[in-house]
Amino acid sequence: MERVRAIVARLVKQGLIEIDDRAEFRHSFIGLLQGELFTRALLGTIPEPGREEIDRHARRAVTRLLRAYAA
Repeated sequence: MERVRAIVARLVKQGLIEIDDRAEFRHSFIGLLQGELFTRALLGTIPEPGREEIDRHARRAVTRLLRAYAA
């Protein structure tokens, strides 16, 4: 969570996002990062995702959040 706090602080400082509730943003961020890929891998319904697939998933999560909280 400390890393997420640092990311949030940097995005706010850069003017990329506007948020009223940082805790809510952090929870949304973690939820999007985990998402279906994480859940399916955890349950063993898909093979363990590779680095490239994880990176694509993370980029999509960040893009969605930046759009949702855009300044």
